[in-house]
This record gives sequence, C-alpha cells and structure tokens, in this order.
Amino acid sequence: MSGFASTATVVVVDNVDPDNLAAALAAARLLDVKAVIVTGRPANPNPKAANDDAESEMTAAVHALNTARMKGFLRRNGVRCPVFQGLVAPHTLVSHRVHIDEHELDVARDGSNSKMRADGLFEDALVHLKRQRGSLNVVVGGPMTEVAVMLGESRLASKLGMLTAQFGAFGFGDVELMAGGRRQFNVACDPTAADVVLRRYPNRLYMVPTDITKAHEAGFGDPAELVESHVCNELVEVYRRAYPKMLAPRGERIYLHDVHPVLLMAQLLELVPVAYECSSAEIVKVPHISTDRPHWGEIDIRWSRSVTRRWVVTRQNVGVVRQLFSTALASRS
Repeated sequence: MSGFASTATVVVVDNVDPDNLAAALAAARLLDVKAVIVTGRPANPNPKAANDDAESEMTAAVHALNTARMKGFLRRNGVRCPVFQGLVAPHTLVSHRVHIDEHELDVARDGSNSKMRADGLFEDALVHLKRQRGSLNVVVGGPMTEVAVMLGESRLASKLGMLTAQFGAFGFGDVELMAGGRRQFNVACDPTAADVVLRRYPNRLYMVPTDITKAHEAGFGDPAELVESHVCNELVEVYRRAYPKMLAPRGERIYLHDVHPVLLMAQLLELVPVAYECSSAEIVKVPHISTDRPHWGEIDIRWSRSVTRRWVVTRQNVGVVRQLFSTALASRS
C-alpha cells in the first residue's frame, strides 16, 4: 500500500442509518478527509402525511440532530474534520409512519450538546471546500443533492476529482430493493440531482450498486457479529438500538452499504488491497421528471468497451471487504 495521495476527500452522507456513521469513520481512517456533509430528509410529525411532505420545523430539527450525532460520533473516535449540515433531499421512500425516531439512535445525547452543533451550513461547506488546495475527491453515501449544487460552483467544480457513490442497481445479485425492481433509494431521493451529476460530473464517477453492497456474504447477521469483527463499541450500540426496529422486522441483515464507496476510493488511490472490479459504462437515462415518477430510482446504462468517465462495480472480493471493514471500523485505544 502507498501513503496518502495528494488529493483530499469530502464525504457526503445522509445520516439516518448507522452505516452513514460507519462510512464517515472509515473515510477518516483511510482517506485525507477535509469535510463531512450531512444530507437531510423530509420529516413530518403526521404519520399519515405523504412521504415527500416535509414539515419545515421538524425537518430542520431532525437534520440538526443527525448532524450532531455524526459530529459527536466522529469526535469520540478521534476525527477532527469539520461536519456541516447540508441540504435536504426532496424525496424519501420511507413513510413517516414507520421511520425510526432518530433520538433513539442518539446514544450519547449529542442532540442536546451545544458542542456538537454543526460547524456550519452547506453555504459554509462550499466556502470551506473552495479554500482547499489541490483537487477534492468525493465519496457519497446518499442522494446527490449537494454534489449537483457543487457542479454549479465554478471554483469548486474545477477542483473535483474522482467520485465514488453507493448508487444504482444493475442486476448483479438476487437482492430486494426497498422500492422494488431497480429503484435504488439514493437515486430515488433526488432523481433530478442524480441525472445532473451522472451527466455533468467532470471526472471519473464510480457507482457501487446496492446489488453489490447487499450481497448476503458481505452482511452481518446481527449486532453480535459486528462485535466479532471488532467494530467499534459505539457503532455496535447504535446498531443494537436500530436492528430490532429497522432491520429485524424485515428479516434483513446488517449491510454497511455506504462504507463500500469509501473502500473503493481507497482502492483507487492504492491505499488498500484490491477488493472491487469495475466495468466502464455509458449513462442512457435517469428518469427524473414528474411523469417518470414510477421509475424514479432507476438508472439505465449501456456497457462500453471504451474507457468512459462512468464506471460500475460489478464484483467484489468479500474476504478482502470484510477484512477492510474490521480495519477501518475497529475501536482505537
């Protein structure tokens, strides 16, 4: 393995599920992270409200809480980079009726700790990133909401390097997606941003699809298996609280979806052993207009024999991936 590459990294995650915390921690352990940006979700106290019906005060409160959770978790694990409260994705596939209350996952009560407030809003993140020297790689574990805006900032867009994301579904495994078919959650939460980024991103963009990240052997049966893999105690505790309400009712294993694009970025920078194989692809269509709504979340691609700027992970070495999980997420004394 080589040392740190000359490029730095910004991490963008939607901190609702515990794997968002895991992704930010893994990135800080393996990459030169300059900022973490937390994307928000539509929230509404009315359980019967439409999924996309965001009540402004609750949405802001939940977003602030999740950003504080992220900052507190990283600080307790020795990570000092700034944590910004990002934008709110316009859509969600999760009903307000079934969405877990994030206070239950606030194991250290970061939401009531003024020291864990965000280091700024998205506008502050843009200023911070423009001040960074050299290029910036981007790791995304959520919608492309913020990245689409970055592309409109000329001083920042010109600095963007490689992008890796937990994004899409292309039929490499027998897995069920939340919305069914090929409708992948991160794409569906902001299909317009997905279309913009996949068409306009100026550098190489790599998608790690859910049918790769949700491979059975890459998952964990329950929180006890995380302990066996030496995952840090606080992350295990968050999963202990989340598992019976978010995963067990669906009979689902624990999948560290958003850690995969972190590991892929580290692989591309030659910082870790090779764990993923990628194939070059061309983007054909990303349904995103209102009449396409039944297909929001899908990405149509065409495999390309020529080298393009768009790549899809088609295979993983699960043994290497599980080893890297343990390395990047272990407790540090």
